[in-house]
Amino acid sequence: MKSKSAMLALLVSSTLILAGCGNHDQQLDTASERGSGIQSISSNVLSSAIPTQQPCSLDTVDGNTSADMDLAKDKPHTFRGWLSDESKKPAGDFSLILSGPQSFEVPAKTGVSRPDVADGTGVQALAAAGFEFTQELASVPAGRYQIRFLISHGTNKYWCDATKAINLK
Repeated sequence: MKSKSAMLALLVSSTLILAGCGNHDQQLDTASERGSGIQSISSNVLSSAIPTQQPCSLDTVDGNTSADMDLAKDKPHTFRGWLSDESKKPAGDFSLILSGPQSFEVPAKTGVSRPDVADGTGVQALAAAGFEFTQELASVPAGRYQIRFLISHGTNKYWCDATKAINLK
């Protein structure tokens, strides 16, 4: 009888501990959707970076393919595209740079399947060069920003121009 009571108490305690862990993860996901991870970046970082000499693309923001678009600060936006590093491989971890009077970096990474990129470039390694992420831009001041990508490999930094701009309102 004591054994059953002890087992029941252990089961209840374990369930409560696991339930608490689930709530913590939910809070982290919500925080990341609100704009955490965006940081101010010095204009010197981008100006000292080396061009990748490789193509890249910000295909869409919220499904919009325009080269110049208006975005609301207070809602999440989905960025989709692809990025090759200087050696024609998927970039891996990189930053989407909002370059304006003050510049900001949004961490991102490649790894989304893009067989169209591999076919279009003739480089099969770029089949994994895609990215897609959703980010709210509430912490970024309203204004006009050019979009660039920044890749860091050790002490070397490389950039690629997405040839798009946003007007953050």
